[in-house]
Amino acid sequence: MTVTPCKKSKYDAMPDIKITNLYKKFDKNRQVIENLNLSMKQGEILSILGPNGCGKSTLLNVISALPIIFAGLRIALSLSLVVAIASEMIIGGTRGLGKKIMDDMVVYNLTEMYAIIILIGSLGFISNKLFSVLENKIIHWKGHN
Repeated sequence: MTVTPCKKSKYDAMPDIKITNLYKKFDKNRQVIENLNLSMKQGEILSILGPNGCGKSTLLNVISALPIIFAGLRIALSLSLVVAIASEMIIGGTRGLGKKIMDDMVVYNLTEMYAIIILIGSLGFISNKLFSVLENKIIHWKGHN
């Protein structure tokens, strides 16, 4: 049997999947994965064998969940910026971008108000891109539903 590697990626120097010291417990008495270390390059075939309940499916579920976890973290990052600005606007505060928007709106200083809104949008965009770069450095595959 021959294993043909997939298309070369820009990450050839590093493994596509590397797991170090993975632990998974379902409760205090049921640990299914303990101190698992695994490294796979693109194109390699891995077989996971073991008795029922040893954590084979759990391992695959943990690996496949990473892209979804990062998507959730990215949404949480964006929402935290929105909530912080909105709370400054609604609740009020002594300083902050939300307070500045409200102050400029009250005195009808639209140029500065829209400049701050564009700044906040740019901060959200940049933080999202930086998080995306971090995600691509950590995981080199995308989940599919």
